[in-house]
Amino acid sequence: MKTYRIIRDSEYPAPQGLAIDEALLKSVDRGLEPDTIRFYYFSPPAVVVGLNQDVTSVNLEYIRKKQMSFGRRLTGGGAIIIGCPNYSSQMGISFLIKLDSDIPSKLSHKFKHFSWIILDVLKNLGLQPKYNKNSDITIKEKKIVGNGIYMAENALLFHSIILFDYDFDVMLNVLNLGNDISKEVLKEKMKNTITTLNQEKNQIVSPKIVEDEIVKTIKTAWEGEILEKQLSGWEKTTADKLLQEKYSTNEWNFQSLDNEGLMGACFVPSDSNTDGE
Repeated sequence: MKTYRIIRDSEYPAPQGLAIDEALLKSVDRGLEPDTIRFYYFSPPAVVVGLNQDVTSVNLEYIRKKQMSFGRRLTGGGAIIIGCPNYSSQMGISFLIKLDSDIPSKLSHKFKHFSWIILDVLKNLGLQPKYNKNSDITIKEKKIVGNGIYMAENALLFHSIILFDYDFDVMLNVLNLGNDISKEVLKEKMKNTITTLNQEKNQIVSPKIVEDEIVKTIKTAWEGEILEKQLSGWEKTTADKLLQEKYSTNEWNFQSLDNEGLMGACFVPSDSNTDGE
């Protein structure tokens, strides 16, 4: 029987939270710790851009003015807001999992493998979620969960962001949209494509309830032994180093890129480890 370490983490500024994820990935990749599932939150409110996203696509002046945290993640995709309007408005879930026979080899199947855990949890909460080809999870055709994958040599990072609440006005101000686009029109379009757990349940849902449901589902679906344990000393030291040398640096966060065609891609350390769709 496999052991799954559960980390119920607290809230962090974006650079620190992202550094912790990479430290955990390195730890599992080297076999220092068992497969790990981490729940986390961001505070202050954060803007996180995708690995290949050009920083000019977001309004840095607004982000600084509002004293929002800012970071660049390992996975692809576009800018997201986390911890807005408050830290529990969005919950992050990171799966740091060893690559073995239990993990599908095809990339699209990897996405499904982990997404089914979230799907089952939402179903257990009385909802009718749907998994989409772009890896998002929707309810009534509206996005409620976004997913991403980063591949290391011997392990992977799969992360999900579950929307409990959402601040459309902040998101519209975070994006560099240009003056010729009506924010009110875009806001209505966003409301037609994004939903939240609180909205679907017509009540405020506690993140702790969702955490517990995910742990219970993992234990049942993956027939695993659950071990609740915090970061090791090695992981804390590694996260601190990554924070100082990578995730807090302008070179990493504010780089201008010319490869936004890769924004939604899955990233691996070398071509030989690439999973094709």
